[in-house]
Amino acid sequence: MILAEKIMELRKKKGWSQEQLGERLEISRQSVSKWESGASIPDLDKIVKMSHIFSVSTDYLLKDELESPQEGTQTDTASEQEPENGCGALNGRSVTLEEANKYMDMAKQSAKRTALGTFLCILSPVCLLLISGFLQDGRIRMSDERAGAAGLIILLVLVLAGVVLLVTEGMKLSGFRYLDEEGISLKYGVRGIVEKRREDFEQTHRRCTVLGVALCIISVIPLMTVGTFVDNDIYSIMCFALLIVFAAVAVYLFVWSGCIYGSFRKLLQEGEYAKEKKAIKKRTAFLNGVYWAGVLAAFLILRSSNIYEESEYNILGVYWIVAVLLYIMIRGILGAVMERRSAEVR
Repeated sequence: MILAEKIMELRKKKGWSQEQLGERLEISRQSVSKWESGASIPDLDKIVKMSHIFSVSTDYLLKDELESPQEGTQTDTASEQEPENGCGALNGRSVTLEEANKYMDMAKQSAKRTALGTFLCILSPVCLLLISGFLQDGRIRMSDERAGAAGLIILLVLVLAGVVLLVTEGMKLSGFRYLDEEGISLKYGVRGIVEKRREDFEQTHRRCTVLGVALCIISVIPLMTVGTFVDNDIYSIMCFALLIVFAAVAVYLFVWSGCIYGSFRKLLQEGEYAKEKKAIKKRTAFLNGVYWAGVLAAFLILRSSNIYEESEYNILGVYWIVAVLLYIMIRGILGAVMERRSAEVR
């Protein structure tokens, strides 16, 4: 139970209204309402005063894991002022409830536009694909050059719109980049609020994930059916375009729910956002620049060599596939080694 819920429960047990509790604490009803909704957290002196009014310990009010007043004991002021995850400044930057709420609200607002930008980028080749198919089938009467230009223009417009959305939303959240890069500590009450908001969104996130996976599976059914029973290229092209549409919708759901759910995980420092993972990510950041610079240099050498000219296969396609797989393998091995070393040090 979080602080907001405890205040509301204790107030109702006394049979007081928000206004009556406010009078005893010498604050407004609106302030009590904000505490109970999780929009703000009481100051330390108000928490101490409430512990006397409700005859409970400050530990019970402040520590989310304590579910009954009997579990807590009165604590001194110094211990109450420490961050939730302890160790004070050693845990990194301290995050207040106001900062956490601002980030979660901005992440929620940004999630739709970020998902839309990704959706448009994936959807962009559909019109070009359909125009090409209808042109070959004789359903569109225009020259190949005009049809190709029209499809390419639509593709570029959609990609441009998608990239603009992605870049814009990324810039809006740039002020919270420290959540990805630094260790943080949450002030009292913040963890409980974040966990409550995550719990409220959990079911929606699960539904989006299940629906997205279902769309990915369903998307291949029309293409497989037409390929098996219908010998007509235009229907295959239409089904392939439908596959892209379904995939784009699935990715929209993944990105939208993932951005919102990820904001909770960043604040709680779970999974890939745990402090150890952040440290490993920072240490291996050099790999991106060094590795891909080397890959690009090798690509240019290969492109101008006799090996490429004499090859009967698409050697460049194989080259980039191998480069990506090798990068994933090196990154995984390096991360595992660093994680093991960190565990040995601890």
